[in-house]
Amino acid sequence: MRDLLLVFLKWPESGRVKTRLAKNIGADEAADIYRILVQRIIQRISPIYHQLEGICWVFDPIERELEVRHWIKKELKDLGFTDLKRHLFWSQSDGDLGDRIQMTFKKAFSLDYERVVAIGTDCIGLNGRTIEHALMSLSSERSIVFGPSFDGGYYLVGMRSHLGLSVFSNISWSTSRVLQQSLDQAVSLGLEYTLLETFNDVDTLEDWNSIRHLFE
Repeated sequence: MRDLLLVFLKWPESGRVKTRLAKNIGADEAADIYRILVQRIIQRISPIYHQLEGICWVFDPIERELEVRHWIKKELKDLGFTDLKRHLFWSQSDGDLGDRIQMTFKKAFSLDYERVVAIGTDCIGLNGRTIEHALMSLSSERSIVFGPSFDGGYYLVGMRSHLGLSVFSNISWSTSRVLQQSLDQAVSLGLEYTLLETFNDVDTLEDWNSIRHLFE
């Protein structure tokens, strides 16, 4: 199997990341926390790297490509990774989150990747084993997998073919209805879905306070 992991992330610019958190602690500190979360995600998923055909860092905004490449490659090298040939960098497309996910999956399947899993950088509960379970659940072209988050969204989504791409359409993004609407879409498309363990995203000050001891 040609497996690809997509990691959606943003350049950690003050005022453009963790905006809900920034309302309580300020934009600069929120951006610093975002960097910390990305670093922890890279660490937690690193055991799965050698099993994948590729790892793609799907970044925004496009004009920050050089900075993003330098940032992520430095984090990887600090973990001891010297062969970075399998690490790809794609810019995010225009549109809402659904459009961006859909276009990135479409590009991955056009390059003949067979199982594709996408994650964000807000959930430090996931690890390499989570991604392994996601890949194993993709048993047919009509398979789709979600990693639910407690806020009603999801921290992971994966599929085997373009047949499921419409699942990202007509979703009320950034609401508590995201997962349920996506499951309803999957059923309407005749997809067989799997749900992984539910984890918490870090979006608010309360979320951050619940895990900050892990970084001290």
